[in-house]
Amino acid sequence: MGITPNIMAQTHQNNTSLTTYSDSDLIQAKQYGFIDNNGTIYLKNSDGTTQPLGSITDMKDKDTILNLYARRYLDLKQRALLLKQHIQTAHTKLRTLATSIATLQKDITTTKYIGDNTSLQNQITELSQLLTQKETELKEQHRQALKTSLTARTTIVTKAEALAQGLDESTNWKNTAEEFKALFAEWQGLQKTQVRLDEATEKELWGRFSAARSSFNEARHAWIEQREQDHEKVRRAKKDLIEQARLLEDSRDFAATSKEFSRLMEDWKHAGRINKQEDDALWAEFRKSADVFFTTREEERTRVALEEQANVARKEALLEQITALVSTISATTIDHVKKEINPLLDAWDEVGHVPQEQFIELEKKLSTATAPLTSFEEKKWSEINTSTDHRYVSFKEQIMNRLHNIDMQLATETDPQTRQKLQDEKVAKKQWLETIS
Repeated sequence: MGITPNIMAQTHQNNTSLTTYSDSDLIQAKQYGFIDNNGTIYLKNSDGTTQPLGSITDMKDKDTILNLYARRYLDLKQRALLLKQHIQTAHTKLRTLATSIATLQKDITTTKYIGDNTSLQNQITELSQLLTQKETELKEQHRQALKTSLTARTTIVTKAEALAQGLDESTNWKNTAEEFKALFAEWQGLQKTQVRLDEATEKELWGRFSAARSSFNEARHAWIEQREQDHEKVRRAKKDLIEQARLLEDSRDFAATSKEFSRLMEDWKHAGRINKQEDDALWAEFRKSADVFFTTREEERTRVALEEQANVARKEALLEQITALVSTISATTIDHVKKEINPLLDAWDEVGHVPQEQFIELEKKLSTATAPLTSFEEKKWSEINTSTDHRYVSFKEQIMNRLHNIDMQLATETDPQTRQKLQDEKVAKKQWLETIS
């Protein structure tokens, strides 16, 4: 006679656990449970009461079963400790942490285990308290961030208004234009680096800034018109184009700004000509801003190309390692191959963006290289109950969780290179999911 079928399945799951506990941990946990002479398994509560958990028919399995139930308790306790670390490091969203705590609480309620139940419940209480405390801290940080953002933006607006109100005949229009440009750049920087204000406040401050800048622009144009009445339309048009080019020269939105520079150059050609010496000088000013932008653009393209080729080389090196490792696969080496290949596959996913054509080719090569392992796993999985096998379920859940996280990142990510990397990883993960499903 052996233990009942459901206990057999639980024992099998325990044997697949990746967590190892010391003998002292198991002994301490097992103090809170026992098996009577009838084979009934009991949990001893802190108040002296006992709670039946199950039964066995073969008393020779007594210690094995107690270890199983103790490991369940230690697994739950370990999860609680990990959640505490996540809360304290604040790298995980509060909503996710709250959901994880609720899930752990549910698992504690539904899981049959042997261990210090009171201590476990106290851990849950502590987690809830820590989460509340962290939420309060983050709210205060956000409040302070809003205060800082409001002060910074109000300072920009005040400076802009002071510039606009101080315009007179002695004003250096070029310097003042640069000051407004710098203030605008500072405003844009705050938009990216500080928290956003509420819509009404931000609209009010931006309205004041825009009005001050408009006042300056109107005054400057009036001054130019008054002082240079004899300037011809061509000269004014080309200086306006030069000013627009200056505002674009530091742009890093290469696609949109390239189109804008093309439009400016086309406008320049249709603006007409003035005397050669002055026209050449104006053209040199325009080209200076354009050259800054296009030189930066070419440098960026060169940097990206070099980075992509380096990524290709990394993947090719990983592919050689994977191919060599998979070539050793057999019934006796499968576990070793799986253990060694996972870090290589993780490293593969972490490699940055590569050109699309090479990405497709490399993924095909990876699929070919891992085909023997995939076939071996498919055969193995076809021989087990995939609904209860802990390794299969855990591996599949890891892939699905990662796909979910990728979709969440794609919903908010704006950087093209980062988005492409996420899309590439998503394709690879889906291929694995299709393989094991």
